Amino acid sequence: MYKYLLSLFFVIYFMYSCAQEKIDMVKMLNIKEDIVLLENRITNLIKKSKIAEMQGLKQFHVFCLFGGYNINNEEKYKDDSFLNYLKLSDYYVLSNKTKFRKKNKEKYLKTFTYITDSTGNFVARGDAISIYVPFILCQEYNDFSKMFYDNEIDFAFCMGQLGRYFIIKDNEIYVIKFSKEELKIYTLSEYVNCCFEEWMYNERKYKTSIGHI
Repeated sequence: MYKYLLSLFFVIYFMYSCAQEKIDMVKMLNIKEDIVLLENRITNLIKKSKIAEMQGLKQFHVFCLFGGYNINNEEKYKDDSFLNYLKLSDYYVLSNKTKFRKKNKEKYLKTFTYITDSTGNFVARGDAISIYVPFILCQEYNDFSKMFYDNEIDFAFCMGQLGRYFIIKDNEIYVIKFSKEELKIYTLSEYVNCCFEEWMYNERKYKTSIGHI
């Protein structure tokens, strides 16, 4: 009996030890309170926008992150260790009027925020500065917003050049590229294998164009 219990203990211990810890980027980046502040800001901007009368609007965020020069190594993407180097991009520092008509400055996360109606259809995109309501529906935006709404994304972020998002779902990392016709979805390993050199080349060009190199 003792040997059986001891064996059971080691089996349970092994299973527990090998269980993969969930990737929690909100906790890693310590941005839970910042998200609340951002969403309150965006809600106030919506009240002044063309979609102010719409009910049941939802916000889904793509966070702007920065990995520095530590993540130009292909191996860091193969073992997901690049996540450990990610930091927030600079905040927006904006002035807010208080009820006493004085202005105080608040810091807001930089994001691309997708706003949907109550059924998950894309209606606007925004951030802490403004809300943009397109004249013509962009199918890519709608498809991407639906992924958020259908709980197919746990966390989304971008790094550097636009047109490519990283998403995390159930501890798996994917890359989404926007094309003129559709969303292209890759596993991270697929994207690194097919596109890493091109990606790094474009990143260097982008950083040079904005004066970061």
